[in-house]
Amino acid sequence: MSNITFELNGGRETKAPMTSGLPVGRLVELNAAAADAQATCHHWHAELQSVQEQHRARTHELQQMTRLHEQKTSEVNRLLSLETSLNDQLGKLNGHRQLLQGRLQEINGRYLQDQGRLEKTQQQLSECESQKQTLEAQVAAAARQLTGLKAESALLNERSSELSDLLQNAIDEVTRQQERIVEARGLVVRHETRQQELTINVARLEVSSQQAEANCKLKQERLNYLEEAGARATGHVVDLTSRYQSLEKDYTQLTAQCRESEASLNLTRSAIADERARLQELRQEAEQTSQHHTDLEHSVKDLASRRVAAAAALGELQAEAVQQEQALGVLRQQRAESQAEMEKLRACEQTIAQALLSRRSDLGRTDEKLGIILNECIEATAHLADLGRAVDELEMHEAAAARQIQQFTQELGDLGVKRQQVQDQITDTETTLAALGEQHRTLGAEIAVLVSTRQSASAALDTCRAELSATEERLQSTRNDCQATEAHLASLAQSLQERQEAEAVLNDHIHVLEQQSRQLETQTQEQTGRLETLRQERIGAEITLQRLTQQNEEAGIRLETRHAEIDTAGARLQQALQECQQAEERRMALSHDVENLLMRQQNQEMILREIEAQIVRRDHERETSAAGAREAQQEHAASTAAVEAVRRELAEQQAGLTAAAAKLSELKSTVQATESSLTATCASLAGEEQKLVETRSALEGVTQDLSLAHDLKVTLEALTSRQANVAAAEQHLGALGRQVDEASQRRAQLDTALNDVTQQLAAATERCDAVNQQETETRQRLEQMTAQEKDLRQEIATLTTSAQQERVMYDELRSLSKEARHLHDEESAALATQIKDVRQQLSGWETQIAALLDWKGRMDQCLNRLQQAGADSPEARSANDEMHLALGALRHIMERLQSSKLESVGVPSRAVTAEASAPSRTFNSSAPGEVKSSGPLLSEIKPTSRLNRLREDLQREETRLHFLRQNSRSLELRARSRPQLHAAQEGQNGNAHEGTSHWEERLKSAAIEEKNLLEKIATLKEQIAELRGEASTQPILAMNADG
Repeated sequence: MSNITFELNGGRETKAPMTSGLPVGRLVELNAAAADAQATCHHWHAELQSVQEQHRARTHELQQMTRLHEQKTSEVNRLLSLETSLNDQLGKLNGHRQLLQGRLQEINGRYLQDQGRLEKTQQQLSECESQKQTLEAQVAAAARQLTGLKAESALLNERSSELSDLLQNAIDEVTRQQERIVEARGLVVRHETRQQELTINVARLEVSSQQAEANCKLKQERLNYLEEAGARATGHVVDLTSRYQSLEKDYTQLTAQCRESEASLNLTRSAIADERARLQELRQEAEQTSQHHTDLEHSVKDLASRRVAAAAALGELQAEAVQQEQALGVLRQQRAESQAEMEKLRACEQTIAQALLSRRSDLGRTDEKLGIILNECIEATAHLADLGRAVDELEMHEAAAARQIQQFTQELGDLGVKRQQVQDQITDTETTLAALGEQHRTLGAEIAVLVSTRQSASAALDTCRAELSATEERLQSTRNDCQATEAHLASLAQSLQERQEAEAVLNDHIHVLEQQSRQLETQTQEQTGRLETLRQERIGAEITLQRLTQQNEEAGIRLETRHAEIDTAGARLQQALQECQQAEERRMALSHDVENLLMRQQNQEMILREIEAQIVRRDHERETSAAGAREAQQEHAASTAAVEAVRRELAEQQAGLTAAAAKLSELKSTVQATESSLTATCASLAGEEQKLVETRSALEGVTQDLSLAHDLKVTLEALTSRQANVAAAEQHLGALGRQVDEASQRRAQLDTALNDVTQQLAAATERCDAVNQQETETRQRLEQMTAQEKDLRQEIATLTTSAQQERVMYDELRSLSKEARHLHDEESAALATQIKDVRQQLSGWETQIAALLDWKGRMDQCLNRLQQAGADSPEARSANDEMHLALGALRHIMERLQSSKLESVGVPSRAVTAEASAPSRTFNSSAPGEVKSSGPLLSEIKPTSRLNRLREDLQREETRLHFLRQNSRSLELRARSRPQLHAAQEGQNGNAHEGTSHWEERLKSAAIEEKNLLEKIATLKEQIAELRGEASTQPILAMNADG
């Protein structure tokens, strides 16, 4: 068939052959326009689907962003509430501290008052002692007077011859009794002086022991039971004083009995004999006490040697603690190195992510190539199945490795002997992991990177678990050390108490015991220093545990993100497969349509040329895809190198773990040595306790001596009364009644004075006891207050440190939330601009579709008129002319559509405009073929990349919207549970809700617009189909009419 040409004359076509009133060229042009319109409709439908997918992606991204925003806002609110609670606690603690300071000041004032009272009582005691000395001088003068009177009575006896013999015998007996009385008085004086020295020494020892107890309590909180020891000592002293008072009462009773038994001299002789026997027993007991004293000196020396040994052991323990601190420093350095390596890995991951993005862009380009995509999709399905199987195998291996690691940790906690076996098993698992890594290298670049990150995370978890077990063992060892030190301190406190009781008896070795107490104080100071170091180590271990738990949580989050990335990659691959299948179906449909059109219009040569051009382009695209594959292989090699570096780092960390295990074994050996030394000290302390029991028995003997001394005093008073009775008898016998009366009067005065002195002494002792009790109570209160103050200071220190840490975390979270908000604002602005552009494009498409609908209505009217009119009537001619004009308008509309497509894609459209302008000038038969060839290129090559981008953007926005919704829900729940939040936080939550509602409204409106567009496209498809049917039926009708 020859080419048919047309000429334009004033916008009208002339010289055109007619077939039943319609030109053949117009029918061809109508068919071409209908095919172009159908292609554009398919293209718009595909673009609308891509826009919907992008919209879903954007909504998902928005939901993810809402979730993140809600989580961060909840964390910020929690931190603010913690900050407020901590501030309240600090205020309460400061108030409590001020109250305690006021109480301490009051107690100090009371203590000063008690000290003044003690000084006064001491002055009173000194006055009483001076009065006692004066009374003793008076008694001595009275004794002298008695001796003078006895001499005078001897002269009188010599003068009286009758009673000389009797009196002489009586005088002899009286002189003997006086000598014995003098001896007894000397013993009594010695015992009294000894008793005074003992009381003074007891007071000194009490003061020194209380000072030592105060120092120990200030340096260590767990020595509170020393207060009970001091209370026992004071109770013992009080018991002694009560016994002394009871003895004084007995003394008074004995004096009364002696006064009643003045007449019986025989009883006095028997009492004197008994007293001599008791004196001999006292001498024997004194010898026994001296022997006990020597034994105690030997035991004290042994204790000093043992204390030196314990000090040496403590020094060794301190050295071991220093070594442990050094080991901790090394571990911290290793941890810093591992963190730096993790940062490097993160940088590698970022570079790999960038490479993946470039790869995805390349894949988007390759999606445009229809022929190659089919083969690539088939290979991708097979590859994806392999990857799924490999991932399942890796997950199984990882689960088995996790189970083995749990078993290893349990064995490490239960049995320390099986560490070597556990290390062998760890090496086996490492070899299996290496084999898995080698198998995994053959897989794709993305899965290789993900598996390497998971392996690094599992290695980090292993290291964290090992560090946790090591820290738990260290904490257990430190607890055992603390318990051992507490037991040792308790035993030392008991030994101190028992030694203080022994020192109350042994006066000669007071200075030695003071030196021993000083040594004990130094030991307690060293032990408190050791306890403080252990506490610091425990705090450091707790901090490391917290950090390790944080690292574990971060590793878990990373693993979850990696799993999510794997899932998204699988979903994307499935989407790509679906898109490939759809593209294949489109290609098949297009090829079928092209073959039908070529069979109808006989333009096979042009189509073959176009196919050859497409084949050349496809070959070029294959070359580009091969270059992309090479780049992917290079990235895979880089990722494998990173995996090898990570494995090396794991080997280094395992070497550090072995070193830490060796250090733990050394620490356990040292702990065992300390336990053996503690057992030896416990045995020595048991021996000392036995010796102290013996000293207590000696003390009981001394108390018996004191009771004997009181009995001697009573007997001396009885003897003095009997001497007075003898003098009275001599005066009655002789003529010295006046002198005897005067002596009796003086004796009565002296007795009254002695009674007054004894009453004063009893009152003074009672006052001393009361003052001592007050002193002990005040000291106990002071010690309790100091202990409470120390506890409060420690609590304040811990609270301040925790508040600082929480403040740092709060600042970090606030900065992160600010960054997230900034990113959200930027992304929302970009999304708004993208939505605006899409709306503009949709509005343009709506205007073009409206123009096409107007053209269709015009064509329908013309065809109806043409069918109603005759063949050669003027109405038919005018209808044909209007149809020609409508076809020209259709060409202009199609040119505008082509230009709008090229502008939306961003590619210059010179060749397309040239091809579109060619049919309007020549109107040859090649125009439909060009239009058909340009249609698939514009609808398949260029829009696919843009569709991929829009899909990715929509997915991001959907995730952000989902996240924002979740955040808004969590904020609502938090607001319901905590109505006392600040107004600023409520404002922030309201803004977040408003933003999410705004985005939801936008998305709803976009969905409605998309539905309307789909409906319009469906109607256009129906109208185009109707036009095709009408255009195909009209030539047949015309031919039938001509026939």
